[in-house]
Amino acid sequence: MDKVHTAVVCYEDRESSIIGLKLLALSITRYSPKLPIFVYTSEALITAKLTDWFERHAPKACLLPAPQNAPAGWSMKPHVLMDALDRYCDVAIWLDADLMLNGPIEPRFAGLPTATISVASETGRANPMRATIWGFN
Repeated sequence: MDKVHTAVVCYEDRESSIIGLKLLALSITRYSPKLPIFVYTSEALITAKLTDWFERHAPKACLLPAPQNAPAGWSMKPHVLMDALDRYCDVAIWLDADLMLNGPIEPRFAGLPTATISVASETGRANPMRATIWGFN
């Protein structure tokens, strides 16, 4: 697989929440149809049925196994992002699997300078210690 410039990256390892990945992929396909989507999940969830669904409904999506030896849950995000940036894209737009787009996403990130990280945290749930673990301020 050739490396692309910009892609959406997401992760989900709970079978009960795969519907969120599907809704996210449908919304990206509708509003940003040229944008590749790298969907990381556990190998156990990458079934023929799920692969077929993504091929039919979100053809720019690619199902990928989560990086090995990485922790599950929230702590997987940096591992998935680093894997995507190392192997698949130069710019990664992380979207949680419980989101849906209601318009094109590319314009929101078009003017950012190189090597920029832009984040939005949930109100009242930010924990600065999580960033310091990875060497960020």
